[in-house]
Amino acid sequence: MIRVCAWCKKDLETGRQLTDAEFDAYAALETASTHGICPECSEKQLSENVGENE
Repeated sequence: MIRVCAWCKKDLETGRQLTDAEFDAYAALETASTHGICPECSEKQLSENVGENE
C-alpha cells in the first residue's frame, strides 16, 4: 500500500514527490493506496485556515 499526500502527491513513506506519470501508473496497476496529508501541506493548510478566521 502506498500512502500519498492528497494535496501535493508526495509519498508519505519516502517523502519523495510522485510525478503524475508515477501516480497514474500506481492507479493503473491497482496498487492499494490511501491518502493523507504531509507535514508541509498540513502546516500550510492550518496557517491559511487560521488567517481566514482573523
